Amino acid sequence: MVVEDERIVAKDLEMTLRRLGYQVCPTADSGEAAVELVESTRPDLVLMDVRLRGGMDGVEAARLIQSRHDLPVVYLTAFADEVTLRRSLDTHPYGYLVKPFQEKELHTTIETALSNFCLEKPHRESVERYRALSESIPQMVWTANADGGMEYFNQRWLDYTGLSPALSQGEGWQRVIHPDDQPKLATSWRSVLELGVEFEIECRLKRDLDQHYFWHVVRGQPLHGLKDNLKWCGTFTDIEFEKQTKEALHRSAALKRAIMDASSEAIVTLDLDGRVLELNPAAERAFGWSRSKVIGQALAGTLLPAEGFEKQRQAFTALLDLGRASTRRAEMTLLRADGGHEPVVISLSPVQGVRPPIFIAYLRPAGEKRAPSVPLHEWALAWPNGRHTTLLMCAGCKRTLDATGCWQQGAETEPDSAKSSQGFCPDCAAKLWSEMPAT
Repeated sequence: MVVEDERIVAKDLEMTLRRLGYQVCPTADSGEAAVELVESTRPDLVLMDVRLRGGMDGVEAARLIQSRHDLPVVYLTAFADEVTLRRSLDTHPYGYLVKPFQEKELHTTIETALSNFCLEKPHRESVERYRALSESIPQMVWTANADGGMEYFNQRWLDYTGLSPALSQGEGWQRVIHPDDQPKLATSWRSVLELGVEFEIECRLKRDLDQHYFWHVVRGQPLHGLKDNLKWCGTFTDIEFEKQTKEALHRSAALKRAIMDASSEAIVTLDLDGRVLELNPAAERAFGWSRSKVIGQALAGTLLPAEGFEKQRQAFTALLDLGRASTRRAEMTLLRADGGHEPVVISLSPVQGVRPPIFIAYLRPAGEKRAPSVPLHEWALAWPNGRHTTLLMCAGCKRTLDATGCWQQGAETEPDSAKSSQGFCPDCAAKLWSEMPAT
C-alpha cells in the first residue's frame, strides 16, 4: 500500500510497483486514511511518505498501524534531516528511501524488507508471547539491558508504583525504593551485573495508592544468546504478608514462652501421642527434669516409674483420648530425676484450633492442702520441701483452686485479688493459647 499526498507522485509509484510485479492496494493521501485502509485491505507492506497533509504525519500513522498490525513499513521522504530520521527510526522501519530514488533501489528495498520481516517473525512472536505472559502473571515483571538499565516493566508495576514507562526506565525505577534500602540494593545490583548470576534481594517498595512502603523480594536472572540488548529479566514479589506473619509468629512464640516461664504451675505441653513438646521452669524445678532430655520423649514411656507401669500407661492413654474433647483430670505417679516418686494430679486440656492437636498438662501434688490461716488470694500452697508454689486464682475466669485440686467459682477473695495472680487455670490457658497464631 502506498501512502502519498502528492497525487502525481503516488500515481507514478503505483505504476512502477505494478511493473515490478506487485499488487497495489488503494492509495491513501493522509495518515488518518492510511490507518483506515490498512484495516480493510491488510497489505503485506506499507510505503509511507513521512510528510503528509492533515493532523497525522507518516511517522505517527506508522506507529499507530504497527500497534494494531504486524506488518513492515518503509519510509519515503524528500527530507533527510536528523530530526526526521530520528523520529522515523523510533518506529523501527524496515527501510528508508530518500526521494528521488531509482526503480532498482525501490525494488531492492521492498524485497529486503519483506525478507527480513519473514525471518524475524518467529522472534517477534516469541517477544509477544513473553509480553502476554508478563502481563498475565500476578507479579511485577521487568527486563534490563547488559548495563543494568531497566528497559521494560509490565502493567502491574506501572499500576502499583504510579510511574510511567518512561520514568521507570534506566535508573528511574529506584525512586520508589525505600531510601534506607537503596544503598544495599544498588551495591547488590552492581555485584550481580559483574558476576552474571541469578540473584534475590529484599527491599521496600512504595505503593502509589497510599504512598506506603511494603516489603518485596526482587528476583532476577541473566539471559544469554539473545539477538537484541535484553540481558536480564526478573520480578518484584510482594512479601509483606510473609514478613508480618513471621513477626507475629515470633511475638506469639515469645508470649507463649513468657506465659510458661512466669507461671508458678508445673506445665508440660504434649502431642497427640503423649510426647513432651515443651515444659516450663516450674516443672524442671519440681521434678528435676532437664528440657534437653525430656522434650521429644513419651511421658508415659520415660516419666512413669516401673512399679505399676502398665496400669498407669493405660490410664494415661485413656486420659489423652478423653482429653481431646475437654479438660480431664487424673491422679498418677511420676518419676523424679532423683529416682523418687511424685503422686500428682494431671489436668489435661486440649488446645483448640491447632493442627496437629496438642495438649496442655498442669501437674500438681496429689495431696496438696491449703493452710487455713492464709487467705486464698495469697500464695499459700507448696510442693513438698518448698520446691514449688501453686496458682490459687485464675487471672482469666477468676476461679479459685480448692483443696481437692479443682477450680471453683467462689467469693472468698477480694475483688482485686486477681491482680496478684500470675497464671491461668487449664481451661483459660488452653483458650488463650488457641487464640494466638500457631508456631
